[in-house]
Amino acid sequence: MPLLLVLSGCGRNLFEQATSGITGIFSLIVLVIALVALVDLLGDRGRSPVNKIIWAVVIIFMPLVGAILYLLFGR
Repeated sequence: MPLLLVLSGCGRNLFEQATSGITGIFSLIVLVIALVALVDLLGDRGRSPVNKIIWAVVIIFMPLVGAILYLLFGR
């Protein structure tokens, strides 16, 4: 359920966010970066499950900062 709220934009759907001007474009970019980080994280077979869960929580609840931190330091 929390993941659904994060992905839905807490009340606004992704289409509304993506079409709402510059903030929509920024939101879409953040979403793409977070998804790239999550896909990379889930595809890593050498990482422990606990480590994956911690990184996933950080990326989901702080999409921009968490994804950037993961892509810079977590790989």
